[in-house]
Amino acid sequence: MFGPVESEARWFYRGQEMQFASSREFSAFLSEIADQTYPQTPILRNELINRQELSSAAAAAAGRRALVEAMLLHPKMASLN
Repeated sequence: MFGPVESEARWFYRGQEMQFASSREFSAFLSEIADQTYPQTPILRNELINRQELSSAAAAAAGRRALVEAMLLHPKMASLN
């Protein structure tokens, strides 16, 4: 889609064809749509969840699965260190 070969994919939103100059622009657009569609979704500010690639220290410390499980089991707990 954003590589050296032109993609044949065409993107439409609410009847309008959309053009994106980069994958970053496309990702930002998708995030905006998700925010509008799901406004009540909680914002999770945690490096174990919000990174594309985990640091070895973060992965060794807990792991995504353990953190998400703890968050679901203890939703009112402020800190899950």
